[in-house]
Amino acid sequence: MNEQAPLIFGVVSQEAAALILSVAVAAGLGWWTLWSQRDIARARLTFETLDRKNWDQDFIEQRVQFGRLRHAKDIARYADPGKWPPEERNKFQEGIKSIQAILNDYENIAIGIRRGILDEEFLFRYMQSGLIRDWEAASPYVIELRNLSHIPHVYVEFEGLAAQWQNNMSYHRTDQPMPHRRRVVSIK
Repeated sequence: MNEQAPLIFGVVSQEAAALILSVAVAAGLGWWTLWSQRDIARARLTFETLDRKNWDQDFIEQRVQFGRLRHAKDIARYADPGKWPPEERNKFQEGIKSIQAILNDYENIAIGIRRGILDEEFLFRYMQSGLIRDWEAASPYVIELRNLSHIPHVYVEFEGLAAQWQNNMSYHRTDQPMPHRRRVVSIK
């Protein structure tokens, strides 16, 4: 006698349903593992990138020079070499090198965040206030550079990142707010 297995909803046998359920659970677990590993790799890359810059002597020097220029009221002058007297050209060249190094770094960070390569939440917690402060200081330079070069998209990623973070919004997922920072706890 040939007995048929009972059907679930009159369509699939219990054995087939168990197999389908097992495959679905395994696929879901595999997908979750893949995304978890991707998040870990992104966080590791972000940390290593920042850590490398913290110890890179050339970058430290550029950062110190940019810090001096950031406080100058005439940072926009560095966008136009023609405004510098010949005896100050070396000073100008060093200044422009520092400004461009820092702005290029921020532009790369913004692109890395936008593309999902770098961990935005990690960077937001680490550098939000400094990035916004540096954009506010460098924006006259960028505006002058855009006007002189007639290239309106120079450092547009950095500008976009600063604008989003100023409003505590994600740059990668533009419609989502960034998580709030943990509150400061004082220990007595």
